[in-house]
Amino acid sequence: MLKWLLIALGIFLYMLPSCQKKTESDEFLVDRWIESSNNSDTLVFSKHDNQTYFHLNRGKEIRNGYLLPKYNSGLYQYELSEDSIALRWLLSSNGNPHNHYFHYDLDKNQLIIGNFFEDSLSSDLKLVFIKCIE
Repeated sequence: MLKWLLIALGIFLYMLPSCQKKTESDEFLVDRWIESSNNSDTLVFSKHDNQTYFHLNRGKEIRNGYLLPKYNSGLYQYELSEDSIALRWLLSSNGNPHNHYFHYDLDKNQLIIGNFFEDSLSSDLKLVFIKCIE
């Protein structure tokens, strides 16, 4: 009996990784994206240990005499839903994710995200990013 239980457990553990939710958009995103209106803000998506991240690079600016990354630059953890993306900025003391609009278009190699980092823009604005082809 123990032998069959161990065999069943082995089969279950072998099959477990193949049962994890994996969407087409996960693979589509793992790359570098540039914001289309000003061509300066970039997103670099990656996966590590079953966690999904992107790095927002907004460039640098001088503040208080120091050359520092622009506000809201840095690493974000994300989770995709059907039409939204839950973001958690890892440099923030707030550990709660915030949902934003999200849509991608494979034909146009673009993704559209609700404004999550530009304070001077309306939160209703949608940012368009284009996949960098190198």
